[in-house]
Amino acid sequence: MHRQTLAFSLGCLIVVLIAAVALGQRLVGDDAPGWLGKLGPGSEPRTVLVIVVQDRRAVWTVLAAVEGDRVVAASPEAFALRDRRIVSASFEAVGPLLSLAGWRDEPIEIVAPSRTPAAPPPPVDRVAALVNKPRLTLLESRALLSQM
Repeated sequence: MHRQTLAFSLGCLIVVLIAAVALGQRLVGDDAPGWLGKLGPGSEPRTVLVIVVQDRRAVWTVLAAVEGDRVVAASPEAFALRDRRIVSASFEAVGPLLSLAGWRDEPIEIVAPSRTPAAPPPPVDRVAALVNKPRLTLLESRALLSQM
C-alpha cells in the first residue's frame, strides 16, 4: 500500500512539473533563457528545400503538376510551395523568391542535379506523386531531379 501511495505521488509530481514547464514555455516563448527556450513546438527552424533544375521549361512542367493552392509565390523562373520548397531554374532566382515567400532569414538546403549520368527517368505519374508529396527522401529528390 505504501508503494502505491509513493508511486502515485511521484506520478502526480511528474505531471505537475511537465505542466509547469509547458506553462513557462507558453509564457516566455522561444526567447526563454537556457533549456526552457528549446522546449515546445516551433522552436526549431524549418529548413527551406531549394531545388535548382537549371531549365526554365522544367520549372513550368513541375508547376503544372502542382495543385494551385499549394503555390505561395512565383516568378518567371521559380515558384515556392506552402510546404517550404522552392523549384528554380537558376540560383539567382532563389533570393527574390525567398523574400516573396517570407523565408529570407530561414535556413535553406540546396539540391541541384549532379553531372553524373542519371538513372532512367521515372514515369510521369510518379513525378506528379513526388511533386505533391510533403517530404522527399534523398533518393526521391534525385529521381525528381533526374526527370528534369
